[in-house]
Amino acid sequence: MARTKSASLDDADRLPDLARFLDTHLMLCYHNGQEWYDVHPLIADDVAEKAAAVAERHSEHDRPDD
Repeated sequence: MARTKSASLDDADRLPDLARFLDTHLMLCYHNGQEWYDVHPLIADDVAEKAAAVAERHSEHDRPDD
């Protein structure tokens, strides 16, 4: 989302999660010329750290065994 500024979903089953993030203001929708979305600035660093940790775990899982 931070790169695309869109709120697209890979799976419609995740719609309740998206709604919860918007309802609790963890994700914000901005309207300044066009509509775009981003994580709330106060939690952006924490979200980025957690996303990097998840991506690292997934990349370790996907590596072939040596």
